[in-house]
Amino acid sequence: MNFIEFQNLSESKLDASRPADIAKEFDVTPQVVNNWRSRNTVPYRYVKILRKKIKKDRLDKSRGIIDGQGYSNYISSSNLGDPQPSLDILAVIKVFYGLLKNNFKIIIILTFSIGLLAAVRVLFFIDPVFNSSATLLPKNSPSNMPKFGGLADQFGLNMPSMSSSSGQIESAELYPELIYSRAMAEKILSREFESLLYKPKNKILMKILLNDSSAALNNPASYKMASNIFFSSVRVVTDRRSPVIRLSVNAVEPKLASDIAMAVIEELSLMQSKFKNNKSEKKKTFIQLRIVEVKAELVLLEEKLKTFREKNRKISSSPALLLRKERLMREVGLKMEVYTTLKSQFELAQIEGLNNNESVDIIDYPYIPFSRSAPIRKTHVLVGLIVGFSLSIFVVIFKERNKILDILTV
Repeated sequence: MNFIEFQNLSESKLDASRPADIAKEFDVTPQVVNNWRSRNTVPYRYVKILRKKIKKDRLDKSRGIIDGQGYSNYISSSNLGDPQPSLDILAVIKVFYGLLKNNFKIIIILTFSIGLLAAVRVLFFIDPVFNSSATLLPKNSPSNMPKFGGLADQFGLNMPSMSSSSGQIESAELYPELIYSRAMAEKILSREFESLLYKPKNKILMKILLNDSSAALNNPASYKMASNIFFSSVRVVTDRRSPVIRLSVNAVEPKLASDIAMAVIEELSLMQSKFKNNKSEKKKTFIQLRIVEVKAELVLLEEKLKTFREKNRKISSSPALLLRKERLMREVGLKMEVYTTLKSQFELAQIEGLNNNESVDIIDYPYIPFSRSAPIRKTHVLVGLIVGFSLSIFVVIFKERNKILDILTV
């Protein structure tokens, strides 16, 4: 700060205009003051002392001078040039309280207006959301290698069990992928559901979600929008520590949410059954072909053994003939074992095909919710009131910005 500004402030605030008066006020010699004037600069520590003296005088006056407008009439627009002025917190709080009190009507009107808008929006413009959930337990396929597993255990080897559900179609880890698949979306969106809000009552889900009677699956834009809505309304929760699957579905109607959840479970079971039936049919076809081939080979070996016996009635004295007979009998026996094993596997495959129709155990069936899960009206209204109050504070600060600047500057 230059000396002229320092002298003017000292004269206006402290009634000290002469160098002697300034020297006395700041406890220095007149010669020091003359040096400031000759250099036209004042050390910063004396500027701080001047600021403290002015501040003290201002606070003494503010105890009785702050009027109902929420600001002090005596504050001048002078600036000491200090980039970081310190303020009395209590005085600032009092001033701001006066400002808020003076603009009480603005705060009340804005706060309750926005709160009312939030209430109207949540009551009339936001669709209610109902949630229906179900608990599922996947069925794991039995082990196909029990003999090899038992044999490995006898030798102290730890072979991975083929009954593990990891990587199989009925695995709990694959449930989210199946439910969020395009095939699932096409199946569910093309199903008919009963709706009370849309006419006619029975229509495919795609038209209900888009509220468009002309929507069709062969329209890429409509299908994409409907599938996105469907995927966002379905939630699948899995737990690595448990095979239990939790499925929840959101919809604008309670019965519709329950029906969609049940439809997802049914389609999931059908997808798994179809996949396993295809595998089972391929397996049975292969076994049947092998049975025909092995049976033909077995008949041929039996005929060869029969012909050998007819031609060689007395072979006890011929080691070569005895050896050939044993070989033929051994080949017939081995082929018979293969044939018996294939027949057993074919019967097991048929039994397994009967079990493929039941892929999912439902622990808790989807229920019709009694109350909406969203939106939470109290929360929306409370947020509206908070936003309204915050906005009203900003409006008051903007309206009284000049007065606030006078308070923050000296």
